[in-house]
Amino acid sequence: MTSSFGGIVASNHGKAAFLVIIMVVSLAAGVYAYISSLSPQGGPRATITSPPLEFSMELDKAEYEYGKNVTITFCLKNTSNQTITVTKSQMHAASPYNILMTEADGASTPPENSEHLLSHLFHFDFSIKASNGTDVYQWSLSRFAFAATYDIVFEPYGYLKQTLVWDYDYGHGNLPLAKGTYQTRSILDNFVIQYGPGPLTLETPSITIMTK
Repeated sequence: MTSSFGGIVASNHGKAAFLVIIMVVSLAAGVYAYISSLSPQGGPRATITSPPLEFSMELDKAEYEYGKNVTITFCLKNTSNQTITVTKSQMHAASPYNILMTEADGASTPPENSEHLLSHLFHFDFSIKASNGTDVYQWSLSRFAFAATYDIVFEPYGYLKQTLVWDYDYGHGNLPLAKGTYQTRSILDNFVIQYGPGPLTLETPSITIMTK
């Protein structure tokens, strides 16, 4: 009798443990799926490589509703195993009407008292053309630029990434992009690589976007 009772208890414990494992696995899978659904999905991307630099832009998607914000991520990377200095001859402050997020690994703006420039400045540029080739917008032409020189030092394989949540019409009296098809490209201009030729300009291939 005791042996039989012990077997029943053991069996029940085993079933309970099995059910707990199933519940934990199911819960973990559900949490993973939920987190994955919150993660931003990468959109179209364009890259240009001009050793030792790799320059890219990525959009959050290719189709936008009329009047909605466009999120663009720019990345400049040192692809070499040497430290390089990129010198820019113009400063563009980040607009208070747009969200700008900066991420850097192995990139800095020396000396120490100018370190804030890395996140307080927008180091890149982008332009938009209509499907017929007409210039529609260029970021740098809509902002006041300071003729001031600053350096960005990239350690081996270091990178600088900036994500701009761009509101085209906010605070500037512009109209949102009309419904249609456009070509956008990212630009890195007015820069010199230490001990290299300059001034230089890098432009990514164009990405097709659509407003509807």
